Formats: sequence, structure tokens, C-alpha cells
Amino acid sequence: LQRLARAVHARFGLPAIIPLGRWGLPWPVPRRARVHIRFGRPVPVGPACARPSEEVVNEVFARYTAELRRLFDEHKALLPAGVAARGLTIVRRVRPAGRL
Repeated sequence: LQRLARAVHARFGLPAIIPLGRWGLPWPVPRRARVHIRFGRPVPVGPACARPSEEVVNEVFARYTAELRRLFDEHKALLPAGVAARGLTIVRRVRPAGRL
């Protein structure tokens, strides 16, 4: 594969990236990896509302992110050291008004 990548690079000037999966097969066969799944506590959201206020949405989001942080902190010892050291970053993206 390295020879093929070099030949493609020499001929076309582009790097030939050939992702490999498990057993050296092409990419669709994934590499084996340990996956840890943890379930947190239920986050109370209150009664159903077709058009919740921004304040209600912010309160529920704050409870949700607090539970995510608690879960991360409780189980970060299972992560690779570099990943755990970076911590957890939560980004809330807000849509412009009027867009679904």
C-alpha cells in the first residue's frame, strides 16, 4: 500500500490516503475498540409545552449539561489520559430566530 500511495503521489502530486480498518482491510471494516456506555440520571424537563420560553429551555439545558459533566467526571478514569485531561467541552448552538 505504501508503494501505491507513493506512486499516486509521484504521478498526480496528491497524497493517497488509504484508510485501513481491522485486519488491514480497507476502511469499512472498523478497528476493534473498547466502548464504554454510561447512563446518567433522568433530567426533569417539566410538563410538555408546544412553545417553551427561552428561560425554560435554558433551565432544562443547564440541568442536562450538569448531568453530562457529573457523568464525565465520575467516569473519566476509563478514558485515555490525554482525553480525560482535555476535559469535557459542551457547545450550545442556537439557531437564528424563525429557522427550524
